[in-house]
Amino acid sequence: MIALPSPECASNQVELRQLEHFLSVVEEGSFTAAAARVYMVQSSLSASLLALERDLGTTLFIRGRRGAELTDAGRAFLAPARAMVEQAGRARDAVAEVEGLLRGTVRVAFVVPPRIIDVVQTLRGFHQEHPGVQVRLLPADARTAPDLVASGQVDFALAPRTDRPGSTLRFDPLVHDQLVVLCPAGHRLAGARDVHPRELIGEAVIDLPRAQLARQLFDSLLAEHGLQREIRLEVDTWLGVLALVHQGMGISYGPASSANSEVFGRVDVATLADAPLWELGIVYRDEALRGAAGRAFLTAFRRALPGANRSYPNVAVPPGRLPGRPVLEQSLPRLLGTAADLAKTSVPGAAEVSVTLLVENQATTVASTGQLALELDACQYEQDDGPCLHAARSGEPTEIPDSRTEPRWPAYARSATGHGALSVLSVPLVIDADGPVTGSLNIYATGPQVFGSAGRAAAARVADFAAAAAGSASAYRGARNQVENLRTALTSRAVIEQAKGILMERGKLTAEQAFRALSEESMAANVKVRVLAEQLVLTGQFPDRAPTARTRSPARRRPRS
Repeated sequence: MIALPSPECASNQVELRQLEHFLSVVEEGSFTAAAARVYMVQSSLSASLLALERDLGTTLFIRGRRGAELTDAGRAFLAPARAMVEQAGRARDAVAEVEGLLRGTVRVAFVVPPRIIDVVQTLRGFHQEHPGVQVRLLPADARTAPDLVASGQVDFALAPRTDRPGSTLRFDPLVHDQLVVLCPAGHRLAGARDVHPRELIGEAVIDLPRAQLARQLFDSLLAEHGLQREIRLEVDTWLGVLALVHQGMGISYGPASSANSEVFGRVDVATLADAPLWELGIVYRDEALRGAAGRAFLTAFRRALPGANRSYPNVAVPPGRLPGRPVLEQSLPRLLGTAADLAKTSVPGAAEVSVTLLVENQATTVASTGQLALELDACQYEQDDGPCLHAARSGEPTEIPDSRTEPRWPAYARSATGHGALSVLSVPLVIDADGPVTGSLNIYATGPQVFGSAGRAAAARVADFAAAAAGSASAYRGARNQVENLRTALTSRAVIEQAKGILMERGKLTAEQAFRALSEESMAANVKVRVLAEQLVLTGQFPDRAPTARTRSPARRRPRS
């Protein structure tokens, strides 16, 4: 029991589990999702919170169709409740540490990490070593991750360094990496060493938002040399920057260790003179590392790096293209499989996850975490309808809160219920708004109404990662096809121009008359102009025609003087 000094309270004794139930409802946004999170039936959870409200002598929640919203009293109670639960958690950790056990929960927000940090493998090893510790992952970006730590929604964040004036946040570095120039393959700077910042002025630079550490470092570097530039294009995500550089839209900047050559095979690097250091590490509050579970978690990430907490000024900066396979379609299933694993780990209540790609309206599952997801995807494909296809086609998140009462897709709902999947959430993958490829991230849960606001937000962030991976592969194939088509067109044009030259010389024709002669012969022989031109260039005559009859015929159509 915890004592709460308050003159308004009918009782000043509150149970710790009631505080945990209160925080679960706040974070999940509904009583149903919170009950699933703490493994209780909803009626028992509601009874616990009603007892808490009686003890406090006030109402904490406004209960309605949209879920549970905090009252003014509930908002005032939130911070003390979090503090007390955290204190109790540290007390449990201290006891467990003395007894040689490790229990507790670690909540982590993370941005897309460098290639030298394998988040999934690290977590797998951590779970095997410490099965009593529950880890909850929340994908975030470099701007929001520190906010999640500061507000107490997560314990740590794997994110770039943050330097906030007056902030109580602390930063424990894991990776130090030099800022480099990222440029399309074949660019004049590709593979260059010690590039002076003035050489970048006039280039089309793809920028990150000003709040991003890499942007701040780049702007500071230019300012130190008295250089100014025009901001033309800003992209919110690191993967978006790499995709645009890969497609030749311009150059950019960033830590070399985060440039993924397996996905973006046409991104080259150049080192910068006096390059500033970009750092990635663990962001936490002052008191967060006192717990044994938290310390063990940080140790796991350090072990995942060879020589962690050291500088890596030359990592992934060869004198040219980044190593790896440029064939994107070979690595796409693995990348989307990582996204599926990530969603299963980070979305509360997720049982199985799959990724659907819709190519020219043909659906296929390219990644899944288990047989349940595969079978439920296949059921939708057979009926050509369902939440995953609706999300992929409409671009809107689609949810089945309870398949037992789902009216939109009754046949599919019966199948989902029979498979034990009562909740389904499909988030669209925005791959190419104007292209033939769309998709969805599909998350299946065994309980009803499992996905709260936190779960939907986590799913949306993972979907952004999956869309970037699929989009880069799609863009690569499209760009490759365009290059091949252009190469074919240029070759055809060169051969036709040569054939026109032969006819112009032999028959004293104009360029227009020579092309008309080629076109007429093409129609008469039922052969493409390009094939006809190739034959004329190689043999001096048209195919299957007598040389004299055909090569001299244009001469009879001399232009009038």
